[in-house]
Order: sequence, then C-alpha cells, then structure tokens
Amino acid sequence: QQVKTGDELEIGEYKLQFIQTPMAHWPESMVCYETTTKTLFSSDVFGGYKTVGDQPLAEKREDLDEFIDEARTYFATVLGGYTRPTAKALKQLKKIQIDTIAPAHGLVWQKKSNLIQDLYQNWSQYETDQATAEGVTVIVGSMYSHTFEIGELIKEELEKLKLEVDLLDASQSSLAKQLNCVWKNKGLIIGSCTYSNGLLPPVKWLIDALQERKISNKILGVFSSHSWTGGAMRFLQQFAQETKLKLLDPQFETQYKMEDETKKQAQLLAQAMANDLKSPK
Repeated sequence: QQVKTGDELEIGEYKLQFIQTPMAHWPESMVCYETTTKTLFSSDVFGGYKTVGDQPLAEKREDLDEFIDEARTYFATVLGGYTRPTAKALKQLKKIQIDTIAPAHGLVWQKKSNLIQDLYQNWSQYETDQATAEGVTVIVGSMYSHTFEIGELIKEELEKLKLEVDLLDASQSSLAKQLNCVWKNKGLIIGSCTYSNGLLPPVKWLIDALQERKISNKILGVFSSHSWTGGAMRFLQQFAQETKLKLLDPQFETQYKMEDETKKQAQLLAQAMANDLKSPK
C-alpha cells in the first residue's frame, strides 16, 4: 500500500500516521507516528552513530554524552547538507505530541526525547549545543608543523581567555571529526599553509564540505603561511566572502616559521574571537 502525508493505517489497537519529510535526507524520506503510544519512528531525523548494544534507551545510558557527540557527527555528515529540509521536517513534527523517538540509527529517546529534539533544532540552524556557545574550533593544515604551531599558540591564548577549544590537524583528523567540531562550537578558526599557490588539500576538502552544507552562524578567523609566495589566504578570505560568515581581524600571514610579529597577530586574533563570543547578543 502506497502512503503519503495524512494517511493512516490501523494495526489492531495501534494507529499509524504518515508524514513525508523529503530530503531529510532522501527524496522519499518519511516518518511514522503511532498515536496510542505517541511514538515517532523518525527515520534519519534524530539519528546518531555508535552501536547501542543491549541498551537502546537514552535515559539508561551512562555514556550518553558520547552518544550526543556521535549524534552531532551524524547530523553534520548525513543531514548537514540538507539543513533546510531537515528544519522544515522538524517544524512539522513540533505539531504532534511525542513521548518516544525511535530513529533508524542510534538510541531510542523516551524520557529524554526533548533533549534530542532541542539539539536537532539547534543543529538545523547551525547553532551550538548550549554548553559550547563560547567554544572555538581551530583547524589547521600544516606540512612541516610550523603552521600548526601557530594553531597551538592560538589555542593557548584562547584558553587563557577562558574559552573551550578543539584544536585539530586537518591532515590527521577525519573530515567527520572536523565537521562535528564546527557544529559544536560558535567560533571557527582555520589556518593553512600555502600549497601550489592555494590551500593544503585537507583544508580545501573541509572548506568544500562546509560550503556544500551552506554553513552559517559562525564567527570566523583565518591565518596562513607561505614560503616564497602566498596564496592560501586568498582562498580563506574567499571562503568567508562566499559563506557570509563574520570574519574577524586580523587575518594574518606568516613566512616560514613563527616570528614575534606572528605571535602578536595570533594573540590579537584570539582576543578578537573572545571579545565577539563574550559580547552581549
């Protein structure tokens, strides 16, 4: 039997209602709501990675924070490219009373169903988890460690200013981890050495992935390094322009290893990020 939004199917004492949620994240995506138990079988929406084992209920997991982290990764990698249709689906689902959420992937949410709904609502708007609103993700592409050392210095300066920081090496961390941390924190700082007059490939992959996901609602800082000629900075600034992310000053370049002026610029960028994140909105 073919069904569509508004159709119902009675199975004994239970009644199923169907709601189409196209492009969240498949063209034919659909959720199913059981009216007696108020259970939502939500397909990909409210899903997450990580094997649940013999305890699928969220409220009984002692490692719930790990599952929330994996749900953020799932959202960023699977639904991140479809935030608008996902947000539209979430708006539809707000109209019904939900006691239990059973997604196709991840935990079953009963007593904590509001938690995963709130998180998904935030993520669909490129908002952070509430606890990480003043956090910063620093992602650096470096060939010989000099550029990464600048990222380490920025991390130290941000931590002095009482900010939580996730520092990732673009060449050593997975794209999934990078996307997770971009969604996790409000602040984003990207640094890259120059490679063939452009960005180091892992940084370019990240930027391409963020543009595909129409990233917004982040505060951006950028820096780059080069030897005889630059190039990376131009592409970082172009990324900021195309995504319309708020771009902080200074946007600085350094030649070869870190010098005193580089340290000063790194400190200024960290301070600018802290000022913006901590300012009243």
